[in-house]
Amino acid sequence: MKVYKDFREQSCGRWGTTIEETDTLTENQLQTGALLRIADAVEKIAEDHDRLKHDRDLQADRARYAFGRAQKAERSNRALRGYLKRLKRKAAP
Repeated sequence: MKVYKDFREQSCGRWGTTIEETDTLTENQLQTGALLRIADAVEKIAEDHDRLKHDRDLQADRARYAFGRAQKAERSNRALRGYLKRLKRKAAP
């Protein structure tokens, strides 16, 4: 009787002896399972990489926005200081 054996699952096992009562996977099938596990890991890494890139871009946008607001506030403060200076000169006898 044939039984389905998942390459990925079977390749995780410890292979050192052959049990006569059951069929074992070939070396090629085990290598395929290992490659499937590697592919899964690479996909997971790619997902994490995409998330990290998105987070980086979001933080860069926030930093640009904050920097622009800080520059605007600095220009406004300079203008207000100048205006106050002119008012003081006009008010001085």
